[in-house]
Amino acid sequence: MPRKLVQTVERKTHPSRRDAVTVQIAVAIEILLMAPLRIANLARLRLDHDLLRPAGAHGLYLIALGDVETKTGEPYEYKLPRPATELIDDLAAILSKHDD
Repeated sequence: MPRKLVQTVERKTHPSRRDAVTVQIAVAIEILLMAPLRIANLARLRLDHDLLRPAGAHGLYLIALGDVETKTGEPYEYKLPRPATELIDDLAAILSKHDD
């Protein structure tokens, strides 16, 4: 389902703010399907802060939360699989071209 939502938006020449939100929701669904993560942590995820690419631009995203950001007080790391990484890349591309 997340991929289909993104594909619908990708076909548009000028995605709107609503389209960008649709893609954000698709990415959130994908992350929840792939990673054991609390909703509060999901809502606070930020590219280049909590979503990192330690292997470079073509590597997989890593969710990295510090100990103060988790309920257990322990740091949390989870490497996202390729499908989730691709959706995050799609989101970044759509956000860079959507109309405000």
